[in-house]
Amino acid sequence: MMKPQSLPTPPHRKVDLLFPTPLWTFDGCGLDTKEITDFCYVIKDEGPGRKVSNIGDNAYQSLDFMPSILPRTPLYALYNKIMECAYSAADEWGFQGYKLDMGNLWININGRAASNMVHTHPGCILSGVYYAKLPACCEGSLVLCDTYERQHMKQYWADKGNINKYDDLNKDEHTVFPKEDSMHIFPAWVPHYVDPNMNPDGDDRISISFNLRVRQFR
Repeated sequence: MMKPQSLPTPPHRKVDLLFPTPLWTFDGCGLDTKEITDFCYVIKDEGPGRKVSNIGDNAYQSLDFMPSILPRTPLYALYNKIMECAYSAADEWGFQGYKLDMGNLWININGRAASNMVHTHPGCILSGVYYAKLPACCEGSLVLCDTYERQHMKQYWADKGNINKYDDLNKDEHTVFPKEDSMHIFPAWVPHYVDPNMNPDGDDRISISFNLRVRQFR
């Protein structure tokens, strides 16, 4: 039936938001962003990298850095900070009797118009990104998406003209506006993408992404 013009006052009610998806943000990590940035450019100059989720002629993604080689690189301080932040996130998430293993870590350099298509990170529990260098504006935001299943349901039964606001009850995307020397950690199954870097000066956006596994440890 159509919604009536006037409705009686409903009984007292509450709204529970079920099964929340955590996103941990760590600002001001205290790392040497210039040292990390310089190293990222050295790695880019050494080889062509790879194409995975990155899109565009100015999109660069390095090969994986495995944890065993990180102590010999300028990324070792970042590795230690990642593990520190990830343990605090996993503790808050409720894990106990566990240890974290880094699966892999890689460099992203997004130049003019470069972006990353929507994707997930299978084979791990936590994923994250650290921002080493950002243009002054228009760098391209990280966007976390609702699950594919719920997005499909919305597209089936409603269109955007039926909704007069977007909030935690009905939004299907959450935008993260990055800051230099900040880190974000989230469940690895959350679909996400990166908007194009549209900085008018063509400055690069440099980030380091990583994946973590949780192991039982007694």
